[in-house]
This record gives sequence, structure tokens and C-alpha cells, in this order.
Amino acid sequence: MGTMLQSEEIVITPFEHQVGGHKVVLQISKNLICKPREDSEVEFYRRLPDHLKECVPRFKGEIQVQYVENDSGFQLRTKLPMNLQQDFQNESDMQMDNHCINVKSKLSARDIIQLEHSSSDSLTRTSEANIKSCKTCHTSDWSNQCLKRTMQQYALWSTSCSHQFIVLENLLAGYNNPCILDIKLGRKQRAFDCTEAKRQLLESRCANSTSASLGFRICGMQLFQKHTGEYISQNKYIGRALDDEGAQLNLKQYFHDGITERKKEMLSIVEKLKHIHTAMSEQTVFSFLSVSLLLIYDSSADCKIDARLIDFANAVVTDDSSLDEKHKECNVDLLFGLSSIISIIQGFLS
Repeated sequence: MGTMLQSEEIVITPFEHQVGGHKVVLQISKNLICKPREDSEVEFYRRLPDHLKECVPRFKGEIQVQYVENDSGFQLRTKLPMNLQQDFQNESDMQMDNHCINVKSKLSARDIIQLEHSSSDSLTRTSEANIKSCKTCHTSDWSNQCLKRTMQQYALWSTSCSHQFIVLENLLAGYNNPCILDIKLGRKQRAFDCTEAKRQLLESRCANSTSASLGFRICGMQLFQKHTGEYISQNKYIGRALDDEGAQLNLKQYFHDGITERKKEMLSIVEKLKHIHTAMSEQTVFSFLSVSLLLIYDSSADCKIDARLIDFANAVVTDDSSLDEKHKECNVDLLFGLSSIISIIQGFLS
């Protein structure tokens, strides 16, 4: 959470409720988060049609995030533009100690278990949808891993003291015990201007997961359990290893808080997803080579829910002459995945 320093500079930290993605998401304040800037994602928000604005997080602008070392570790700092300073200053929880991140202690989260997909372990993969496959977690585990990956694999701050980020609304503001499901949509995923090796990797990842059959795969989950008062989590590697039955069981598990099945939340999220499906069916501005869906509900509040599309680094304008028909087919695959999720949840209700 952001902490005010001199000259309206603040310290920001990894977003504790990040459950998916590769690069780190940072929390500025209760209402604001930020993520590394991608030109294509900024272009998406700038050209966003009005009827899609309710389907995605609100774009708030851009900032520079600075890496500063000290004796205790390092800090990530930024200066907010004038239009965002008021948001920060109005927050009741802004008075905090300056937080230093220690690479050795803070980033030593549990090792990621990479589960390989093969046709011979279908029953094993299905059983991993069981709640026993999830691990009790500190909600910052994945975000800390993403920070380490962002700094090492993607080399942010390696050659410069600052890096550009985009600022978005925090969809979890006001949630006490948020339950989160991160889902990659589409039967195929492509990255803009990717190498041949990356293209083959993405195609293999989709072909050997529920992306090909169901039009989606689960990339991360955080679930608050009322009977224990703790969170359990599941990373993207387990999601990749699930077969169709396992993915459906996993989706059903998401709507169970350890005591009751959340039927009201199912109904509300279905309505949200139908709205997103309609809005995406009508838009003609973008081709989504890859996009994710975030489902949210509050375990401590009845029917406090949300569903938004996120991550638009691979959203490209449809009038781009470099796009081929395979790229344009991605929108059809996205809608197929949404329809599949809607149908599965409706099956739980019936």
C-alpha cells in the first residue's frame, strides 16, 4: 500500500491479491493499482468504446516507478500526477511506515510446482480440482514471485532507475475477503509480434489444456475459507494440468466458501458474463489475441460480485493491415470461452 514521502512521493508495494499474470502488479492505494506499461494496452484504453467501459477496469493514467536501494533492501517509489493525488490523500489508511522489500526474505515464496500435461494422467489432473490441491497461502505469495520474475526475467529497473507503469482502478477496493478467479479466455492465444518459438509455445499450451476444448483455462485462484478464516490458493500450473472435468470441478469449487455454496454469486456473475458477451459481440474495434477474465466475490458479504476483462497487451486494432484471418478468429474463440463458462455455471444452478 502506498506511503506518502516528501514532495508527494509515495512508496508502493506488490499487490497482495494478485493471483495470475507474469509481471508484477503494484498497489498505490486502496483504490489504485499499477502495472508495467505496454504500448498496445495504452492504445486499447485510449480507443475503448463507451459500451465496453463497464467490462474493464478504469484507466487512470501513467506514472514512473523508481527503484531505490537502501540498507534494509529496496523501495519502489513514484510521484502521483495531480489528478491522482486527491484520491490518495482521501484514503483513511494512508498513514503507514515506509515499507522496504528485502529480496531474500520477502521474495522467497514457495517454489512453483510445474505440473506437466500428458494424456496419461487424466485422473490425476481431475483430482487436482479437489480442495486438497490448493495451498494455504499468504495473499502476497504470487505477487512476490511476480515481482522477482519482473526484475529478473523481464529486467525491469536493471538499466534504469525508473520504469513506466499504467494506473488502473483497484477492482477489490471495498472487499473484505475477496475470492478471485483468473481465467485465460480463448481456444488459442497469440502474442503481438511474437517470435516463432513463442508462437509454438502458446499453441502447445492451448492445445494441451482446456483452452482448446472449453475455450478457457484457469490461471489462478484465491479462495477465502470461512471455517478456517484462511485463504487457499492455486497457481496457473495446476490450471494448465486440469482436464475438462477437473476445470469444471475447479470452477464449482470457486463458488464454495468452505461452508456454503454461493448460489447468489453464481446467478449474479452469470448476468455479468452475459453482459460482457453481448458487449464483446458488438465491438468491432479490436482483435483480442489474448485476454483474461477476472471473477470476484466477497466471502464476507452476500452477492458482492464483479466480473471484468483484464490484460490488454495483446489487443490490436482490427484495421491493422498486418492482421491475418487467424488473428481475427481470436474474438470468436473469446466469445466461445465466455459462453462455455456461462453454460457451466448455469449447470451448477440447475
